[in-house]
Amino acid sequence: MLQQRVRAAGGEVAVTTAYSPTRSSTWGGGVWLGEQRVAIQTLPTSQYRFIARDTTISYFMSDIHLYREEHFGQEWLSFGVRAGLHMGSLGYFSYFDNGNARGTAFLMPELMLSLGNPRLLYGQADVCYGAENTLGAYTARAGLGSGLGQASGTTLLAGYAHSPHYPSPNLAFVSASLRLPSSTGLSALSLEPYFATDLARHNIFSLKASYRISK
Repeated sequence: MLQQRVRAAGGEVAVTTAYSPTRSSTWGGGVWLGEQRVAIQTLPTSQYRFIARDTTISYFMSDIHLYREEHFGQEWLSFGVRAGLHMGSLGYFSYFDNGNARGTAFLMPELMLSLGNPRLLYGQADVCYGAENTLGAYTARAGLGSGLGQASGTTLLAGYAHSPHYPSPNLAFVSASLRLPSSTGLSALSLEPYFATDLARHNIFSLKASYRISK
């Protein structure tokens, strides 16, 4: 039986240019470092009644992340696309029905498509969206999001995620970007929590804090 735990921390920088009220472009990137611990336990069988000593292997993880994101249109015709690349020791271990693990990956693409009204309702599909969905095992997602009727930058996204893992690759996820109110004096600060789970052994959690600097 295999169990894994991934921990990582890092930071990202992004520069957004607004060419018009209906088009903006973002270049971004970051560096993430962490550790993946894989625990291997031998279980007894009908022939062998003993249980071997547990073995835990640690792997160093790193992710250099670069991406380009474009947004076009407005209202219900708003369209977003993002493409990027993750490079490093990504520690990609997939769990299948035989409990085996796949070797580490060193390159992983990132893709995202969104369509709809960001203030009211939009759909988003992505794969390897951010380090939290790349390190340890890649995650593909599809969900619905909303800005809750506001243009403040606060958003909420929820839906289905698929991440190769034993015993089930199926996850439910929820993520948000929460812009702090101006009354706090930190109106340029946002918190970005993310949680995905199969309500059993497979759980993903991340928390980011971002600060917006305007020209």
